Amino acid sequence: MSVQPHRPAAQPCVIPLATTGSARTVTALGNLPARVLSPEELERKKKELAALQADLVEEELRLSTLQAELAAFRTEYLRVVSVRYAEIDGLKARIAEARAARAPADAAAHAAAAEARAAADDSAAGAHGRASDEPVAPFDPPGELKTLYRNAARRLHPDLAATDDDRARRHEWMTKANEAYQRRDTEALAALVSEWEASPESVSGTGIASDLVRVIRQIDRVRHRLDSIAQTIRELEESDLYALHRTCKTHADAGGNLLEEMAAALDAQIANARQELADLESEAP
Repeated sequence: MSVQPHRPAAQPCVIPLATTGSARTVTALGNLPARVLSPEELERKKKELAALQADLVEEELRLSTLQAELAAFRTEYLRVVSVRYAEIDGLKARIAEARAARAPADAAAHAAAAEARAAADDSAAGAHGRASDEPVAPFDPPGELKTLYRNAARRLHPDLAATDDDRARRHEWMTKANEAYQRRDTEALAALVSEWEASPESVSGTGIASDLVRVIRQIDRVRHRLDSIAQTIRELEESDLYALHRTCKTHADAGGNLLEEMAAALDAQIANARQELADLESEAP
Protein backbone atom coordinates (compact mmCIF):
# COMPACT_ATOMS: atom_id res chain seq x y z
CA MET A 1 0.00 0.00 0.00
CA SER A 2 1.37 3.40 -0.95
CA VAL A 3 1.96 5.74 1.96
CA GLN A 4 0.75 9.28 1.46
CA PRO A 5 2.84 12.07 2.97
CA HIS A 6 1.48 13.63 6.16
CA ARG A 7 -0.48 16.78 5.34
CA PRO A 8 0.03 19.60 7.85
CA ALA A 9 -3.19 20.92 9.32
CA ALA A 10 -4.15 24.47 8.45
CA GLN A 11 -2.90 27.00 11.00
CA PRO A 12 -5.21 29.70 12.40
CA CYS A 13 -2.41 32.27 12.19
CA VAL A 14 0.44 32.08 9.66
CA ILE A 15 3.71 33.14 11.28
CA PRO A 16 7.12 31.70 10.28
CA LEU A 17 7.88 30.54 13.80
CA ALA A 18 10.17 27.71 12.73
CA THR A 19 12.36 29.84 10.48
CA THR A 20 12.82 33.12 12.36
CA GLY A 21 15.19 33.82 15.22
CA SER A 22 13.77 33.19 18.69
CA ALA A 23 13.96 36.86 19.70
CA ARG A 24 12.11 37.97 16.56
CA THR A 25 9.61 35.16 17.03
CA VAL A 26 8.83 36.10 20.60
CA THR A 27 8.49 39.74 19.55
CA ALA A 28 6.05 38.73 16.80
CA LEU A 29 4.07 36.69 19.28
CA GLY A 30 4.03 39.61 21.64
CA ASN A 31 2.26 41.68 19.00
CA LEU A 32 -0.48 39.10 18.50
CA PRO A 33 -3.92 39.38 20.05
CA ALA A 34 -4.16 38.14 23.60
CA ARG A 35 -6.38 35.25 22.54
CA VAL A 36 -3.49 33.80 20.49
CA LEU A 37 -1.13 34.01 23.47
CA SER A 38 -3.68 32.64 25.88
CA PRO A 39 -3.18 29.52 27.98
CA GLU A 40 -6.02 27.97 25.99
CA GLU A 41 -4.13 28.43 22.71
CA LEU A 42 -0.98 26.96 24.23
CA GLU A 43 -2.95 24.00 25.48
CA ARG A 44 -4.51 23.50 22.04
CA LYS A 45 -1.06 23.48 20.46
CA LYS A 46 0.22 21.03 23.04
CA LYS A 47 -2.65 18.66 22.23
CA GLU A 48 -1.89 19.02 18.53
CA LEU A 49 1.76 18.22 19.22
CA ALA A 50 0.85 15.19 21.35
CA ALA A 51 -1.30 13.77 18.55
CA LEU A 52 1.48 14.28 16.01
CA GLN A 53 4.02 12.71 18.37
CA ALA A 54 1.84 9.62 18.70
CA ASP A 55 1.69 9.37 14.89
CA LEU A 56 5.46 9.85 14.73
CA VAL A 57 6.14 7.00 17.14
CA GLU A 58 4.06 4.61 15.04
CA GLU A 59 5.61 5.72 11.76
CA GLU A 60 9.16 5.42 13.14
CA LEU A 61 8.31 1.90 14.25
CA ARG A 62 6.86 1.11 10.86
CA LEU A 63 9.92 2.42 9.03
CA SER A 64 12.43 0.68 11.26
CA THR A 65 10.52 -2.60 10.96
CA LEU A 66 10.38 -2.33 7.17
CA GLN A 67 14.09 -1.56 6.92
CA ALA A 68 14.96 -4.53 9.11
CA GLU A 69 12.63 -6.85 7.17
CA LEU A 70 14.18 -5.85 3.85
CA ALA A 71 17.73 -6.14 5.20
CA ALA A 72 17.06 -9.68 6.44
CA PHE A 73 15.36 -10.62 3.17
CA ARG A 74 18.21 -9.19 1.09
CA THR A 75 20.75 -11.24 3.04
CA GLU A 76 18.72 -14.40 2.51
CA TYR A 77 18.32 -13.62 -1.20
CA LEU A 78 22.08 -13.25 -1.54
CA ARG A 79 22.63 -16.55 0.25
CA VAL A 80 20.09 -18.58 -1.72
CA VAL A 81 19.84 -16.93 -5.14
CA SER A 82 22.68 -14.52 -5.86
CA VAL A 83 25.42 -17.06 -5.22
CA ARG A 84 23.83 -19.31 -7.85
CA TYR A 85 23.66 -16.49 -10.38
CA ALA A 86 27.33 -15.86 -9.66
CA GLU A 87 28.13 -19.53 -10.29
CA ILE A 88 26.25 -19.46 -13.60
CA ASP A 89 28.13 -16.33 -14.67
CA GLY A 90 31.40 -17.99 -13.72
CA LEU A 91 30.56 -21.05 -15.82
CA LYS A 92 29.54 -18.85 -18.75
CA ALA A 93 32.89 -17.10 -18.54
CA ARG A 94 34.76 -20.39 -18.56
CA ILE A 95 32.71 -21.58 -21.54
CA ALA A 96 33.45 -18.36 -23.44
CA GLU A 97 37.14 -18.65 -22.58
CA ALA A 98 37.22 -22.27 -23.75
CA ARG A 99 35.68 -21.26 -27.07
CA ALA A 100 38.13 -18.39 -27.46
CA ALA A 101 41.04 -20.73 -26.76
CA ARG A 102 39.92 -22.93 -29.66
CA ALA A 103 39.90 -19.91 -32.02
CA PRO A 104 43.05 -17.85 -31.34
CA ALA A 105 42.43 -15.59 -34.34
CA ASP A 106 38.77 -14.91 -33.57
CA ALA A 107 38.73 -11.39 -32.08
CA ALA A 108 35.00 -11.53 -31.42
CA ALA A 109 35.35 -14.74 -29.41
CA HIS A 110 38.13 -13.23 -27.28
CA ALA A 111 36.10 -10.06 -26.71
CA ALA A 112 33.10 -12.14 -25.67
CA ALA A 113 35.29 -14.10 -23.27
CA ALA A 114 36.67 -10.92 -21.71
CA GLU A 115 33.16 -9.51 -21.32
CA ALA A 116 31.89 -12.72 -19.75
CA ARG A 117 34.81 -12.81 -17.33
CA ALA A 118 34.16 -9.21 -16.23
CA ALA A 119 30.50 -10.02 -15.63
CA ALA A 120 31.45 -13.12 -13.65
CA ASP A 121 33.88 -11.15 -11.49
CA ASP A 122 31.20 -8.55 -10.74
CA SER A 123 28.67 -11.25 -9.85
CA ALA A 124 31.13 -13.01 -7.58
CA ALA A 125 32.04 -9.81 -5.78
CA GLY A 126 28.39 -8.91 -5.32
CA ALA A 127 27.23 -12.31 -4.12
CA HIS A 128 30.11 -13.86 -2.22
CA GLY A 129 31.26 -10.56 -0.78
CA ARG A 130 27.97 -9.99 1.06
CA ALA A 131 26.26 -13.36 1.28
CA SER A 132 26.09 -15.44 4.44
CA ASP A 133 26.39 -19.20 4.55
CA GLU A 134 23.81 -19.40 7.33
CA PRO A 135 20.07 -19.00 6.74
CA VAL A 136 18.69 -15.66 7.88
CA ALA A 137 15.44 -15.62 9.80
CA PRO A 138 12.86 -13.08 8.62
CA PHE A 139 12.63 -10.00 10.84
CA ASP A 140 9.55 -10.62 12.96
CA PRO A 141 9.84 -8.56 16.16
CA PRO A 142 7.78 -9.72 19.15
CA GLY A 143 5.17 -7.43 20.64
CA GLU A 144 7.34 -6.73 23.68
CA LEU A 145 10.12 -5.36 21.46
CA LYS A 146 7.70 -3.14 19.53
CA THR A 147 6.31 -1.79 22.80
CA LEU A 148 9.81 -1.00 24.03
CA TYR A 149 10.59 0.77 20.76
CA ARG A 150 7.45 2.90 21.01
CA ASN A 151 8.39 3.76 24.59
CA ALA A 152 11.89 4.75 23.50
CA ALA A 153 10.67 6.86 20.57
CA ARG A 154 8.23 8.75 22.80
CA ARG A 155 11.14 9.81 25.00
CA LEU A 156 14.17 10.00 22.72
CA HIS A 157 12.98 11.23 19.35
CA PRO A 158 15.04 14.19 18.03
CA ASP A 159 11.94 16.01 16.83
CA LEU A 160 10.81 16.37 20.44
CA ALA A 161 13.84 18.55 21.20
CA ALA A 162 13.51 22.21 22.16
CA THR A 163 17.09 23.21 21.24
CA ASP A 164 19.66 22.23 18.61
CA ASP A 165 21.98 20.76 21.26
CA ASP A 166 19.16 18.65 22.65
CA ARG A 167 18.25 17.56 19.13
CA ALA A 168 21.80 16.39 18.42
CA ARG A 169 21.91 14.45 21.69
CA ARG A 170 18.54 12.85 21.03
CA HIS A 171 19.64 11.90 17.51
CA GLU A 172 22.51 9.84 18.95
CA TRP A 173 20.20 8.12 21.40
CA MET A 174 17.55 7.42 18.77
CA THR A 175 20.17 5.90 16.49
CA LYS A 176 21.14 3.52 19.29
CA ALA A 177 17.47 2.67 19.84
CA ASN A 178 16.99 1.85 16.14
CA GLU A 179 20.09 -0.34 16.12
CA ALA A 180 18.96 -2.22 19.23
CA TYR A 181 15.48 -2.73 17.77
CA GLN A 182 16.80 -4.08 14.49
CA ARG A 183 19.13 -6.43 16.41
CA ARG A 184 16.08 -7.59 18.41
CA ASP A 185 18.02 -6.61 21.56
CA THR A 186 15.28 -6.13 24.14
CA GLU A 187 17.68 -5.62 27.05
CA ALA A 188 19.68 -2.93 25.27
CA LEU A 189 16.52 -1.07 24.27
CA ALA A 190 15.14 -1.16 27.81
CA ALA A 191 18.49 -0.02 29.21
CA LEU A 192 18.55 2.96 26.84
CA VAL A 193 15.14 4.11 28.04
CA SER A 194 16.14 3.71 31.70
CA GLU A 195 19.36 5.63 31.19
CA TRP A 196 17.55 8.43 29.37
CA GLU A 197 14.96 8.77 32.12
CA ALA A 198 17.76 9.15 34.66
CA SER A 199 19.41 12.02 32.75
CA PRO A 200 18.33 15.62 33.56
CA GLU A 201 16.97 17.89 30.84
CA SER A 202 16.93 21.69 30.93
CA VAL A 203 14.26 23.93 29.45
CA SER A 204 15.15 27.57 28.70
CA GLY A 205 12.71 30.41 28.68
CA THR A 206 9.47 30.85 30.57
CA GLY A 207 6.05 32.24 29.89
CA ILE A 208 3.34 31.59 27.33
CA ALA A 209 5.20 33.26 24.43
CA SER A 210 8.35 31.14 24.88
CA ASP A 211 6.36 28.00 25.50
CA LEU A 212 4.29 28.61 22.38
CA VAL A 213 7.42 29.12 20.28
CA ARG A 214 8.88 25.82 21.49
CA VAL A 215 5.66 23.90 20.90
CA ILE A 216 5.11 25.31 17.40
CA ARG A 217 8.70 24.57 16.43
CA GLN A 218 8.30 21.02 17.72
CA ILE A 219 5.11 20.67 15.68
CA ASP A 220 6.96 21.87 12.60
CA ARG A 221 9.81 19.40 13.14
CA VAL A 222 7.48 16.48 13.75
CA ARG A 223 5.54 17.25 10.57
CA HIS A 224 8.73 17.43 8.54
CA ARG A 225 9.89 14.13 9.98
CA LEU A 226 6.55 12.50 9.19
CA ASP A 227 6.87 13.69 5.59
CA SER A 228 10.42 12.34 5.44
CA ILE A 229 9.35 8.95 6.82
CA ALA A 230 6.48 8.76 4.33
CA GLN A 231 8.88 9.50 1.46
CA THR A 232 11.39 6.89 2.64
CA ILE A 233 8.70 4.23 3.05
CA ARG A 234 7.29 5.06 -0.36
CA GLU A 235 10.72 4.67 -1.97
CA LEU A 236 11.29 1.35 -0.20
CA GLU A 237 7.88 0.05 -1.27
CA GLU A 238 8.58 1.03 -4.87
CA SER A 239 11.88 -0.88 -4.94
CA ASP A 240 12.44 -4.20 -6.74
CA LEU A 241 13.60 -5.73 -3.46
CA TYR A 242 10.29 -4.89 -1.77
CA ALA A 243 8.29 -6.27 -4.71
CA LEU A 244 10.19 -9.56 -4.55
CA HIS A 245 9.85 -9.62 -0.77
CA ARG A 246 6.07 -9.25 -1.04
CA THR A 247 5.89 -11.95 -3.70
CA CYS A 248 7.88 -14.29 -1.47
CA LYS A 249 5.54 -13.59 1.44
CA THR A 250 2.54 -14.38 -0.75
CA HIS A 251 4.14 -17.69 -1.74
CA ALA A 252 4.96 -18.45 1.90
CA ASP A 253 1.35 -17.79 2.93
CA ALA A 254 0.32 -20.39 0.35
CA GLY A 255 2.83 -22.89 1.72
CA GLY A 256 5.57 -22.30 -0.85
CA ASN A 257 9.11 -20.97 -0.82
CA LEU A 258 9.84 -18.80 -3.83
CA LEU A 259 13.55 -18.42 -3.14
CA GLU A 260 14.00 -22.18 -2.98
CA GLU A 261 12.02 -22.55 -6.22
CA MET A 262 14.29 -19.99 -7.86
CA ALA A 263 17.30 -21.84 -6.51
CA ALA A 264 16.07 -25.12 -8.00
CA ALA A 265 15.63 -23.52 -11.42
CA LEU A 266 19.11 -22.02 -11.22
CA ASP A 267 20.57 -25.36 -10.16
CA ALA A 268 19.21 -26.83 -13.40
CA GLN A 269 20.92 -24.05 -15.37
CA ILE A 270 24.14 -24.68 -13.46
CA ALA A 271 24.00 -28.38 -14.31
CA ASN A 272 23.50 -27.59 -18.01
CA ALA A 273 26.37 -25.10 -18.01
CA ARG A 274 28.67 -27.57 -16.30
CA GLN A 275 27.81 -30.18 -18.90
CA GLU A 276 28.44 -27.72 -21.74
CA LEU A 277 31.81 -26.80 -20.25
CA ALA A 278 32.74 -30.45 -19.78
CA ASP A 279 31.87 -31.17 -23.44
CA LEU A 280 34.03 -28.28 -24.63
CA GLU A 281 36.94 -29.35 -22.48
CA SER A 282 36.65 -32.95 -23.67
CA GLU A 283 36.78 -31.77 -27.29
CA ALA A 284 39.91 -29.70 -26.74
CA PRO A 285 42.85 -30.80 -28.91
